[in-house]
Amino acid sequence: NKDWTMKKKPELYEYLYSTIIPEFNNIKGKIIVYDGSDFDEYREADFRRKIEEADDAIDGQLDGVFWDQASLLKFSDVRKGESYSGEVINRFVSFIRKMGNAFRKNKEGEWRYLTNFVLSQINRGGYERVSNNKECPGRYKLSDIAESNELERASSYVFTVYTNDEMRKNNEATMQLLKSRNGRIMDEPMRITVDGKTGLFGGMAFDLKSNQDISKDVMDVAYSSLRDEDESGWDDVFEQAGWND
Repeated sequence: NKDWTMKKKPELYEYLYSTIIPEFNNIKGKIIVYDGSDFDEYREADFRRKIEEADDAIDGQLDGVFWDQASLLKFSDVRKGESYSGEVINRFVSFIRKMGNAFRKNKEGEWRYLTNFVLSQINRGGYERVSNNKECPGRYKLSDIAESNELERASSYVFTVYTNDEMRKNNEATMQLLKSRNGRIMDEPMRITVDGKTGLFGGMAFDLKSNQDISKDVMDVAYSSLRDEDESGWDDVFEQAGWND
């Protein structure tokens, strides 16, 4: 929430609204960001209306929605019979699933599918358990998802990401695939490298971090190309890193 962030975390507010949000807004027609202040009320109809407005703004080419994050949905309207916050979140997750399966009809009269990425916190017990597992940190279970069991049931895929202070110093994290409706899971945590500046993670981010042959000038051009929607800036990076083969 913009007002809360401005009062409680002014440095974060300055970074988000002076640096991050303007960069998102410069990527015309690609990313649309809404926060709590864009909604009069947290109701299914309000969410759907905003998502349809975003779809209209890019000529019906909306592919996916990121919901950050599920536990905030507990502050939505509570209906009669809903006795705890998890029931409210479950209802909204069910709404997101149904909307994704039948978002809007295309010109041929067929329903469009909308991919939804719902971010969720881990419950406190799950986080403490995996943090104390020194041999294999980050080994979560599906039941560690905070507050909403509907997320576990409705999702096609469930990924987890874990990091701690020591790993964060090295831009590292672990990742799992705990659910895959149409394939195999990966419950063994896999250590990955994350490059926050480029948004890359895994092998490519590790190569960027460790490859000394990539010059700073070449990387600066590549970063600029992300903002200018010009992928040619990465050609020299791929060549110097040896990825062209």
